[in-house]
Amino acid sequence: MWLVTILLVCIISCIGHFNFHGAFFFLHLVNPLLFLIYYLVFIDDTKRSKQILLTPFPVLFYLIFDYIVGKLRGRFIYGIFEVKETDFASLLLVLCGVCLSLLVIAVITQYINQKLKRLRTR
Repeated sequence: MWLVTILLVCIISCIGHFNFHGAFFFLHLVNPLLFLIYYLVFIDDTKRSKQILLTPFPVLFYLIFDYIVGKLRGRFIYGIFEVKETDFASLLLVLCGVCLSLLVIAVITQYINQKLKRLRTR
């Protein structure tokens, strides 16, 4: 579900100051959309609640990594936030927001997946 998050962030970012070209466009916009369609149509997902709770961790680890590297280099990887304006409290707020968003996205996409699975088995 982190791919769906990447897709949503990049779609929103296209409105702003980001310029997606070539492989970057494919990697961050086309690939997550294709993967989402593949997941919803072809994968029979039977995750339990405990497994869904693990969904946000790869993205959270990446954000923490980006925060540490950004503080050391003076700029973040994607440049969404300014390093000078981002402190540890801001990081915690972003992590909480991302965690909740990913959990909601995971539950919704699994629900849709299960509904489509029931339609396919009829």
